[in-house]
Amino acid sequence: MRSKGRYLSLVAGWWLAGLCWAQAQDVTQTYDDGRLKAQGTLQEGHRHGRWTFYYPDGTVSATEQYRHGQLEGLVQYYDFAGRLIGREQWHEGAPEDSAVYYHPNGQVEKTGVYRAGLYEGDWLFYNPDGSLRQRGQYHQGFPHGEWFIYDETGTLQQHGFYRHGQEDGPWEFYDAKGRLQYKGTFAAGHKVGDWQEYDRRGRVRDTQHHPLP
Repeated sequence: MRSKGRYLSLVAGWWLAGLCWAQAQDVTQTYDDGRLKAQGTLQEGHRHGRWTFYYPDGTVSATEQYRHGQLEGLVQYYDFAGRLIGREQWHEGAPEDSAVYYHPNGQVEKTGVYRAGLYEGDWLFYNPDGSLRQRGQYHQGFPHGEWFIYDETGTLQQHGFYRHGQEDGPWEFYDAKGRLQYKGTFAAGHKVGDWQEYDRRGRVRDTQHHPLP
């Protein structure tokens, strides 16, 4: 009977130890000089729930959501002045779904969607004054599809197509006043076929032929 009692006591001890280990523990991490670096919760030794990270001066640098050690949910980043500079959604440790990033003045810098941690679909890029700088499409992290590029005044400068990160298809280039300056075709990042240069009146000034590489 004593042996059985000892065995049951050991089992109960192991069970209680495991229960304590599984319970959430509030954790504070510090820099080498003792200043606060991060605080959050550990569950079974992994980050779980909301974590807050700090710059050495105490300003919040990021807030992150975890699930069993992986980022899961809303993640927000801040600059040294405490201004929001990025907001992302994460799933199973990788950015997923919508994201938006900000200039220091609070204007949106870029916004789009992630799939499995990579840019996907339409992304928009803005100047600090809020004017559109670029808009285009991505596939598996590479420019892929139609793109528009503007100068700081909002005037169209380039329009064309990418395929797997390389210029591929018709492209047009414009001057500072938005007048067509050059146009031609790319294939896998190389100029091919006839490329035409235009004068300020829109007339063809010169044509150059580029053979296939």
